[in-house]
Amino acid sequence: MAEITIADATPRVQYVSTSPWTIPWPYYDSTDIKVYFDSTLQTVTTDYTISGTAVDDGFSGGTVTEVGSHSFTTVTLVRDIPIQRTTDFPPSGVFNIATLNKDLDKLYAIGQQLEEIENRILQLSITTSSSVSAGLPDPESGKFLRWDGAATAIENATPDTNYIGSWSSLVTYATDDIVTNSGSSYISLVDSNLNNTPPAPASAPDSYWALIAAQGDTGPSGSMGGPVSSTDNAVTRFDGTGGTTVQNSSVLIDDNDNMSGHGQTTNAQTGTTYTLVGTDNGKIVTLSNSSAITLTIPETGTESIAAGFQCTIIQRGAGQVTVAIEGSDTLESSGSKTKLSGQHSAALITKHTAGSPNTWGMYGDITT
Repeated sequence: MAEITIADATPRVQYVSTSPWTIPWPYYDSTDIKVYFDSTLQTVTTDYTISGTAVDDGFSGGTVTEVGSHSFTTVTLVRDIPIQRTTDFPPSGVFNIATLNKDLDKLYAIGQQLEEIENRILQLSITTSSSVSAGLPDPESGKFLRWDGAATAIENATPDTNYIGSWSSLVTYATDDIVTNSGSSYISLVDSNLNNTPPAPASAPDSYWALIAAQGDTGPSGSMGGPVSSTDNAVTRFDGTGGTTVQNSSVLIDDNDNMSGHGQTTNAQTGTTYTLVGTDNGKIVTLSNSSAITLTIPETGTESIAAGFQCTIIQRGAGQVTVAIEGSDTLESSGSKTKLSGQHSAALITKHTAGSPNTWGMYGDITT
C-alpha cells in the first residue's frame, strides 16, 4: 500500500453544499477530523460518519457524510491531530523506519495546523517596526484595549468620555474629551490639546480631533412644534404656505373614532371622456357636457389604484354618463347597469379587490 505524502495544504476547508464533503488532505484517525455545522462542533457517528482512503500509516483523504437532518448553512472540516508522542525508539537494535516516517509526517501535519491557527489570529504586520509590542496588559474590569499615545504598545483605557461643551481656544483638552464646533461633535485624540480648532489644522489633519457626528442639513424655516393652542379632538396638519408650521385643522376625531368637519374635493370634468386616476380617491368627480360622456375605470397597466379606492361621480349636464371597464377587470352593479340615470344623478365608484383582474363596484342612481 502507498504511504502518506504531506503536501503543502491548509488543514481547513468549508462547504456550502450538501453531504458528502471531501476531506482533501491526509489524516491518521477519524478523531483527527473535526466537523462544524455553522459554528457548532458535531459528534462523529451521531451527526456524521467518516469514510477514509486507507494507506499504510493512515488515510490519504476521505469523505464526511451527514447523519440525520440538521439545519445549517456552512460546513467546516478541520484536521486536528493531537500533539503527543506515542512512539519511542530504542537506543540500540532494529530501527523502525516506518514508525519514524509516520512521526515525521505527523509533525509536518501538526505544523500546518499551527500555521492555520497563526494565520487566523491578530498579529503585527511583518513590516511593523520591531519597537512595537503586541503584548496584552493584565485584564482590568470595564476597560477596553487601545494603542498608547506613542502607538508602540497596547494599554487598558477607560471607555468613559468627557463632554466639555462648545470648543474654546482657551481650554486645554485631554484625550477622549468631546466638544461641539459649528454644529458638529468631535473627540480629542491627544492630551494637551490647546488651540487646535476642530476638525484639525490643515497642516496636521486628524492629529488632534476625530469627527463623531457631522452637522446635518438645514431644515425648513418656521415652527415645527405643535400648535400654539390646542383644540380638543382636532387633527393637526402642516400649513398650506410652505408646510413649515403645524396647526389645528377643522377635522375632528372624537373619542369613539368618529370623524367630522371634513369635506370632499371636486374634480370638475367638462369633456366627453375621462379616465379615473389614483388621486380621485375620496373626491367628487363631476361630469358636464351636452353630449354623451364615457367615464373609464382603468386597469392596473393604465393606472395603479389600490383596493379601497372610492369616489362619487355626478352627471351635471345633459350628456348621459356611461361607465366603461378596461381590460379584463370586472364591474359589479345592480342589474349590470353602467349608466347614470340622467342629469343630476350620481353613483359611488369603488375598487373592491386589486389583482388580475381587478374588481370594481358601481352603486347609486344608475340605469342600463
